[in-house]
Amino acid sequence: MRIIIFEQDYSDINTIHNSIERLAKFKEYTIYQVLTTRKVQSILDYLESYVADSYFISIRPDQPETLDLAKHVRQENPSSQIVLIIEEQTAEIQALATQIDASHVIEKNTKATLQRHVEEAFETNYQQYMIDSAILKKSIS
Repeated sequence: MRIIIFEQDYSDINTIHNSIERLAKFKEYTIYQVLTTRKVQSILDYLESYVADSYFISIRPDQPETLDLAKHVRQENPSSQIVLIIEEQTAEIQALATQIDASHVIEKNTKATLQRHVEEAFETNYQQYMIDSAILKKSIS
């Protein structure tokens, strides 16, 4: 499973990255955190040549480029899993989550709850990834 993390806050980016890495190691999941970045352009550049299976994208309504990034990821990767990470729930974010069919919306409260919610989202997404991979292998053979 290839994972991309986009988060503007240094502390939160570490929490997200380390939570996924720790759980994957504990459960012996095969993952590749192919990109962990604070820059929208880094993801856009990556998408020109590659795709990932799961995206953790921090969204801020006061930064429209983050909303556009989530839409662009969905447009380029219709079957990928997108987890939105937000400061607080708004009608605009709810509409975006529905529009892009986000697998999870995680509201940042504390580091502990962010870590727990990231682990829950990652666990669910990894299980779905394994199911989808098995279905794909059966359809090919």
